[in-house]
Amino acid sequence: MSLSVVERLGASANGNAWLVQRGRHLEATLLLGVGADSYLLRIHRGRLEAVEHGPFVMPRWTFALKASSEAWAASGSRYRRRAATTLSP
Repeated sequence: MSLSVVERLGASANGNAWLVQRGRHLEATLLLGVGADSYLLRIHRGRLEAVEHGPFVMPRWTFALKASSEAWAASGSRYRRRAATTLSP
């Protein structure tokens, strides 16, 4: 997963009014680990405000999600299959 993918994910989330409304009280920093790459995602009032690419020295974060690149790719393909099945007539 590249920085551009993470930023597009943030733009997509910020463009979802329901999601932003739902997270309006959320103030958090997420450490996202994709294989050897690390990203800090800063969320303010439910919106992704900043994305930083590591490496980091002793980063401060509220919670972390880490997995191998293969695991992220597999979870994305399962989501796409499920969405296609759900949205099919």
